[in-house]
Amino acid sequence: MELVKDKSIIRLLARLKLRLGPNAFEVVDDWDADLFAIGIARPDKPDVLVYICTFGRPPDEYFVSLELPPEQPSDLPYRPAGNFEVRGFEELVAIIRKHFAEADPSSNRKSRA
Repeated sequence: MELVKDKSIIRLLARLKLRLGPNAFEVVDDWDADLFAIGIARPDKPDVLVYICTFGRPPDEYFVSLELPPEQPSDLPYRPAGNFEVRGFEELVAIIRKHFAEADPSSNRKSRA
């Protein structure tokens, strides 16, 4: 199935695959009606998600929202983990790497209450 998105999103996904590797994330299109938004998730943890929006922004600037699995018990589909106004591709890559790494259960980081 072909992804129907704005050129800014298609180009961004291609750049991210080149920079992070072809298996570093899975594309999540929960916003199929929004041509300027996409999600990427950890392949092994689909609840660890980075939402990226390019609407109304200059090239290489993004709105980013991070999501984590909800704390149990919860009726919520996810737990917000931060919103960012990103001013460059390298900053975006750093945010994605950090978010995916911090969600690793093998890390020594304690979860926040």
